[in-house]
Amino acid sequence: MKKYVNKNERILMKKKALLFFISMAYGTIISTTEVIWQSENSQLVLKAFTHAQALKYLSAVHDLDLELLDGFPYLYDFTQGHDEGIIRGYFEGQDGAVLILFDKDIPVGFSTSIPLANAMPVIQEDFIKNGLDVHKYLYIGEIMIRPSYRGQGVLRKMFEYYESRAQKLKCEYLALITVNRADDYPARPITYRPVELIWQHFGFEKSKDIVVLWSWVQTDTQKKEDNVLGVWCKKVGIPSTITIKPLIQKEVEELIAMIMKVYIEVEKSPLTVEQARQEWDKYNDLYDCVDINKTYFDNDGTFVIARDGETIIASGSLRKIDNESCELKRMYVLKEYRGKGIGNTIAQKLLDFARSHGYKKVYLIVWRESTQGQAIQFYKKLGFSECEPYQKSPAELFMSKEL
Repeated sequence: MKKYVNKNERILMKKKALLFFISMAYGTIISTTEVIWQSENSQLVLKAFTHAQALKYLSAVHDLDLELLDGFPYLYDFTQGHDEGIIRGYFEGQDGAVLILFDKDIPVGFSTSIPLANAMPVIQEDFIKNGLDVHKYLYIGEIMIRPSYRGQGVLRKMFEYYESRAQKLKCEYLALITVNRADDYPARPITYRPVELIWQHFGFEKSKDIVVLWSWVQTDTQKKEDNVLGVWCKKVGIPSTITIKPLIQKEVEELIAMIMKVYIEVEKSPLTVEQARQEWDKYNDLYDCVDINKTYFDNDGTFVIARDGETIIASGSLRKIDNESCELKRMYVLKEYRGKGIGNTIAQKLLDFARSHGYKKVYLIVWRESTQGQAIQFYKKLGFSECEPYQKSPAELFMSKEL
């Protein structure tokens, strides 16, 4: 492993960094602000900002950054202009996001992120050298929270946001870096709690092959020194509160209520859940739910649901057509849970089931193309394409996928 960066490499990195900051001005133009958490008394609020929406807080965030970076293990002594430029990159960069924790409108914590493909070259360098695709990573630049505001669940909410954002950006991993300091480092406080334990708690693993080499002036030595930073990565998955399990018959009524909610929302129907259920029963559209064991589990099929705590929030099933083909059915996800990878996780479980049971082809139907565009795009990403009708049905679109 290379320990130091020579003079020519430093010059090249500075040139690349300059181009990086210039390119930031041409990033995503969609600006959003979102409240992602607040305390019970609403005094503490965590907000997510994208594309320059947080710029009015840049100075306050910069001051907070300097306040916290001054301590161990960072020991940064950056000039304001250089450090603010780095932070500004996340505020204005392509697909960058900034989380700010407010106490009565005063920033007391923040975090930054950007797709690794859009991050500074010094961050990307060793990923590329190890043959990794930087487009698969969402890079978390900093997580800074004043000590008195830690331990209230804010960090967990930040990571939940980043997992959701990574999925929306089609990233497969979260990545962050930490400064490697020896246990006997002279400036290490006796009360210091290793951050490695925190990252491990949230499911991150330290890479054995990737490191980031970065130089800065340190507060303890007042010299510019080369630092080795460890890289921590986490595979993006569904939120930890979500569980996926096989459906049982006594859960069917609760499942149907969830399906009706999705139907009403997607079709913009004026019906109530009860009225929608009556309409579906009129046409026997829930025939497969009457006896799920007969239709699915006792007939080389399966039916799964996802719960958030006690609430069913998604579902999916696989019904046998013949010995070589099956049908993907009952793919529903409540609106507020979309974009978190839940539907994709369920679909992959069902496709894995199909493969393990010897099926060669999977079919599905889309009832109405005009209102189910999002579902059609989802199926296409899974590898489905339009096909001829495989059964008699008034559905507008039939799709299939070879396994």
